[in-house]
Amino acid sequence: MSPALDRLTRLLQHVFIDAGSTFSLISLASALIISAAWLGVRRKRRTPLQLKVLARALFPSRIWKHASTRADIGLFVLSITGMSLLIGWGLVSARGIEHMVESGLNGTFGPSAVGAPAWLACGVLTVTGFLGYDFSYWLDHYLKHRVSWLWPFHRVHHTAEVLTPLTSYRTHPVDNLIFANISAVIIGVAEGVVHYGLGAHVSELAIAGTNIVLVAFLYTTIHLQHSHIRIAFTGWLGHVVFSPAHHHIHHSADPRHYDCNLGSCLAVWDWMFGTLQMPDPKARLTFGTVAEEDPHSATGTLLYPFLLAFRAVWPRRLHLPVFEENGEGDRTTEPLRKQW
Repeated sequence: MSPALDRLTRLLQHVFIDAGSTFSLISLASALIISAAWLGVRRKRRTPLQLKVLARALFPSRIWKHASTRADIGLFVLSITGMSLLIGWGLVSARGIEHMVESGLNGTFGPSAVGAPAWLACGVLTVTGFLGYDFSYWLDHYLKHRVSWLWPFHRVHHTAEVLTPLTSYRTHPVDNLIFANISAVIIGVAEGVVHYGLGAHVSELAIAGTNIVLVAFLYTTIHLQHSHIRIAFTGWLGHVVFSPAHHHIHHSADPRHYDCNLGSCLAVWDWMFGTLQMPDPKARLTFGTVAEEDPHSATGTLLYPFLLAFRAVWPRRLHLPVFEENGEGDRTTEPLRKQW
């Protein structure tokens, strides 16, 4: 086997076969089964659900033939081929930061007097790693909805007019790079403190390199967050765990829903910081942002964000107007989803 073919084979295995991959066929199959079961339970008629009807409900042509989905596919290919280097760099940095924090604490306070059992240290580290990831996701997301020059890169994700599991890869490379580094810092610091505090050198529980708690969410809710299946968690559960309907609100084109539900797996960060909006299972939502460019083209998704970012920082240099929101809440030109 040639080196190029060998690299391609390993890449495809990592993306589609590894059980811990964010786009593994196993996790996608799990999401499909949950979706089919949900549609069956919600069906009003008591007659058996025909396979043809179920297939149309799961894979509506209006979504899979949409230009937005074609753009998702292109960015998915870019992400798995080119962005793995950037994400990998971020994860390597997390390990480096972890060792720096642990070494710094050792040098300042001396070796930890605690000698926690390996099983306890492993459990605490696993939960800490997951919480570090989830909080870093919320913080990264919050900043990109608030900082004028960051929003144009994140805005690429919000230009999706239909949602499919591929939409999670509808992200600009700059957006991915920023998240990789924010998560590296937060996870690295958190795990460094845990390693020092418990005085045990163990690894977190993981499947193919992915935190096992995050894998559990991958197999249950994360894929469905970018889908047309509106499963809603309400009550106390909806204040703790993100349902697909929570994230649908985040993508809503309704100005009332701007800048809310910024978390990934847990709703607690949004609940704590006042950005949580509980889903209404009966609400009819539309997705996307009004854009002056073609949001589904290569230019619109990859190059135009740089222009918008430059315009946000130095509008007079380009002799272009700063985008503003009109009186009716229609953000035809505003680069931020929230008026400052």
